[in-house]
Amino acid sequence: MNWKKLIGKIGIGAVGVCCGACDSGDIYPDEGNEGNVRKIETVCVLEHTETIPKARERKLMWAAFATKDDLQPLRSERITSASAGGSTAVTLTQVPKEATYVALVLTDQTSRVLHVFYGQEITAGTADLKLNAGKVDLVSFDRVQHQLFNQSCLQCHMSGNASAGLVLEENSSYAAIVGRPAQTAPDRMIVQPGDTLQSEMYLRLNDTEDFHSKFTTLKDDDISLLSVWIQAGAIK
Repeated sequence: MNWKKLIGKIGIGAVGVCCGACDSGDIYPDEGNEGNVRKIETVCVLEHTETIPKARERKLMWAAFATKDDLQPLRSERITSASAGGSTAVTLTQVPKEATYVALVLTDQTSRVLHVFYGQEITAGTADLKLNAGKVDLVSFDRVQHQLFNQSCLQCHMSGNASAGLVLEENSSYAAIVGRPAQTAPDRMIVQPGDTLQSEMYLRLNDTEDFHSKFTTLKDDDISLLSVWIQAGAIK
């Protein structure tokens, strides 16, 4: 068996924990590789690691793209767990030389990008790179919008004919839900910052008898994200 030929076809990405602290976001070129591929190592400190998706329908990945606007990565490595407050290192191998963007992204099960947590443009080439992304918070309202509202809610909650008058489109949704009384439960807010049990949206999505919770696009990871975001203060 030609082991050199076999090994050359295999790209192995590894997720691990490193000891050094993360800081800026600078890129440091290493000695270049021969051929048309390279290795890109990224280090970061992930916050709110409890929201890392567990199910296959949502994936947290470091990925390399041909351009910043691409929705499908050239190479990627999934992160399924990480130590809260600890450094996480991910290495992408066999990255094509045409890659010009590296990002920490949320994707669907087909690896199509739903949300970008952190991104860094890079120069195309074959020189190995080390990327330090610093602290990256996995919880934000933008992620709630992209992961939950855009995937499961807009069919009924778009402007013009929004169910219950609730518009969940981008640039409208935050003001429509945070601190606003719920039509179906006026004694509660749609989202009450810091309190899921007083947030009608969370209660209805978490109620297995409510029709909202039965949407095929809605996943447990989406409801967990909503809960953590609300408990963290529902910050925009």
